Amino acid sequence: MKTIEVAGPDHVEVVDGSEHLYCDSKAFLINSYKFEGFPDIEVLEEAFYAVVDNVARLNYQLKHVDDNKWEWQETDHYNDRFLVMKSSDIDRELEDLSEAAAIMSLSVDSNHSPMILAVIQSICDSGKDEFYITQICSHLYLDGRSAEYLFNLIVDYYNALSCGDTLRPEEIIRSAKQLRTISSDSVLSDLLDTVSPTIHHGNIRELSSLETCDVGEYTIRQDLMPTDLNVCPSVFRRFELANIVRSCRDEYPHLTRNSIILATLVKAFYNHNITDRHKAENHKISFFMFTDLLLPELRKQYCGNYVSGFPVTVEGNRDLEDIANDIGAIITAYKASKMDWSISALGPSAKRCNTLTKQQVKDATEFQNNLSFMVSNWTNFRFDSDSNFLNNCRTLEHRNALRMEPDGRALTQINHLVLIVSIGPRNSLCVSMMYALKNELYTIADSIEAFVADANSVRSSWF
Repeated sequence: MKTIEVAGPDHVEVVDGSEHLYCDSKAFLINSYKFEGFPDIEVLEEAFYAVVDNVARLNYQLKHVDDNKWEWQETDHYNDRFLVMKSSDIDRELEDLSEAAAIMSLSVDSNHSPMILAVIQSICDSGKDEFYITQICSHLYLDGRSAEYLFNLIVDYYNALSCGDTLRPEEIIRSAKQLRTISSDSVLSDLLDTVSPTIHHGNIRELSSLETCDVGEYTIRQDLMPTDLNVCPSVFRRFELANIVRSCRDEYPHLTRNSIILATLVKAFYNHNITDRHKAENHKISFFMFTDLLLPELRKQYCGNYVSGFPVTVEGNRDLEDIANDIGAIITAYKASKMDWSISALGPSAKRCNTLTKQQVKDATEFQNNLSFMVSNWTNFRFDSDSNFLNNCRTLEHRNALRMEPDGRALTQINHLVLIVSIGPRNSLCVSMMYALKNELYTIADSIEAFVADANSVRSSWF
């Protein structure tokens, strides 16, 4: 178990275990926001530095000490962190940038920042004036929600300067300065103190008896994992969901779009199992849904990696609308019982939160071996709901990706198909898929794309 030493008494607490995967595996979060308009590059650059230079977490680098020790060290210089690119094909340029992210040396023992902002502007004559603002973060430093919070602060600063507001930028800098990093272990310990031991141990018993299913055999056996994997393959797809969302909410008005998205993916995997993998009908689909360990109000106080989650199993042969309702009910029940907190307490980093025997932990984590996929929702709801999110620019699309350079034992941690989803304006859905088996990845992605397009088209005739 690696130990990450304390970087500063007021900024970064000792973190042991929870981040060892990110030390061994260079993982990068890539959030790309597409707009139409003319951004003020100088103001955007000023906003970027005003925020990141005041976040203590981003002014430390992780340095390798020896085989069993890493430590945070303060740094006073980084290479370029704000980039401006011009291209006749900004979508192609974004794909190239995403492909290069894992080799941009945002890694330990380098002189690169843990967060980069890149603006990709169009130089074509189409008259669309579209551009991307792409945020690339080292997952060692930030999870998806921490990255989103910082991006929104940058946009708030930009908008304030653009509108001539001289007071708001000072408030934003204060918000950036107050962000601290404590270990997820500490957060979890405090959270579990608020949960009845009866409920917590009830969750563990439920996990131990939980039936999860991977009928399509997507979980890769360790002996079948590629040993020469430099970058874990990924692929991007975009879907229209408007008709699916409408049909689900006509049937069940309370449904969230997250439940609807998850049901759509479940149905797509179920269909792929039957048509492409020749599996029997009437089977279940299990997946793991990542959740936020931090309560929303705590995102304004802490900046780091605070990810949790829980498994969900549903009948794949039911109608998509009914599956969405089933998923919604499971999520509601698990969030109420704090199932994701209990699962986090089983992790290797949660030593002081875990009072179970090794066998109990093994039984309660057995579900990990039977999952069709793992999914995380990175929707930036402020971007999604505000057509003028960036001042004087029209909001178009939010797409994302997770890039990973597995190294050594981290190979054993990426034997699942990982999906990162985000909802954009007008119920567009962007999905980034990462899987160690490249040929299988593209086949699965094409199958999901075909199913979703058909499901959305069929429902258009219902209205």
